[in-house]
Amino acid sequence: MCCGDGLDEVASAAIVVRAARIKGIPCRVGGVFRHDQMDVCVSLLKGEQNGTLFFVGLAPDAIPDVGVLLTQVALRNTLAYWVCASTVSGASLDVIRSKVRFVDVVPARGSIAESVHMRFLKNDPVAQALVVLAKDVVQWAREDERSVKLLDLLASGEDPKGIIDGLSKGVFWSDAWERVRGSYVERKGAWLAEMMDRVTIRLYGAYRFGMVLVPNVLTGSDAAQHMLDRHDGVDVAMVVFKDGRIVFRCR
Repeated sequence: MCCGDGLDEVASAAIVVRAARIKGIPCRVGGVFRHDQMDVCVSLLKGEQNGTLFFVGLAPDAIPDVGVLLTQVALRNTLAYWVCASTVSGASLDVIRSKVRFVDVVPARGSIAESVHMRFLKNDPVAQALVVLAKDVVQWAREDERSVKLLDLLASGEDPKGIIDGLSKGVFWSDAWERVRGSYVERKGAWLAEMMDRVTIRLYGAYRFGMVLVPNVLTGSDAAQHMLDRHDGVDVAMVVFKDGRIVFRCR
């Protein structure tokens, strides 16, 4: 299984791992990839043999020649499942639907974890709890302390495969994770303060956009909300990451 690096994707991967464990099926997380790491993902897939492959939250548009790649990989593996956001292009969607047995497309502001939960583990309480955590982030609610902590943990550089394994077992937090997060939060405060010194304001129509380039170690939700909370002159926060991701948030 390959998955994206956001909390929604990681929670989804944990649901897949849990479903496999309950059914007694071996399951391995091959990699957790950022948007700018698709070359690593491609290399991994080319080396897979005799596997049943799941793609969780990966954007096919970000994978060069995705149709050619899947054709090659399918010669040695079964392409079982792909779930992605509705922002994927129609051409890429047609490709994966022609190569992969089951494909789910998540609507705007929908949760990948909810799609995975409904397909593989509908009545499991741990899977249901993971969906709640994922939707708290996807829908910008940030009302569940556990999801806020897990966002920090993922951004800290903690091994995401270990996080997936813990979540799949119903472990949503631990003392070890708390120590890692504590160290990250201390550094995050300095990064956010530095970010505010570099915010540029541009007027587009009636709206004032605050734009800034940030390191990948921050989360989009933290950076965007921090800008809105601390800059009265910003109507829309536009956070650009060094890996090419862009996050918007408005008041």
